[in-house]
Amino acid sequence: LNGYDEDVDTLAVRCFRSKDLSTWSLCGSERGYSIIGRESDWEEWTMRTPWAPEVVYNEAEQKYYMFYCMASKLREEGELKIAGDWDTATDTSKYPRDHRNYIGIATSDAPNGPFTPLARTETVIIDGQEVEQKVPCINFPEAFDITVEKREDLAPMIDISPFVDEDGTLYLYMKHTIHGGIFGMKMSADDWTKPDYDTFT
Repeated sequence: LNGYDEDVDTLAVRCFRSKDLSTWSLCGSERGYSIIGRESDWEEWTMRTPWAPEVVYNEAEQKYYMFYCMASKLREEGELKIAGDWDTATDTSKYPRDHRNYIGIATSDAPNGPFTPLARTETVIIDGQEVEQKVPCINFPEAFDITVEKREDLAPMIDISPFVDEDGTLYLYMKHTIHGGIFGMKMSADDWTKPDYDTFT
């Protein structure tokens, strides 16, 4: 579930537990939340609106991985919107939210958190200058060289569902935001943040 904590001005994911599947209590690492969306703690690319999280355990690393959907601020050339450069009306019409849903990844030492959001650093050219920025670990438009005009054909994914096979292999299943198709993909055996794009089906 997504929650909003007025006290710390943050978007977060709540974590619940139950012994009888009838009575539930919050058990997240911080006031019931397992992942905290403080602006200072999150990657630049995200709009801090995680939803549909699922958690699996990586026995080799002894870490828990949370996979979720996250809307992105990435613009058509891959650059980020910057402070003071956000026009809601323009953004809604030119960059539909449904067309820029990315897969978020966070890790923790405990199933109830706190989970740390992950990203990777890449260099992009903005106005002729190289700029380093944080971007999603999984980036379909970049991996498949999808143009802006065709981005809605493949890029936006929601409802990420991880599956760990008996041999420890991790697979991610996801739903396409626009046409609802279901896709699957294997993740790297050595690094659960790196997709094997050749297996994307």
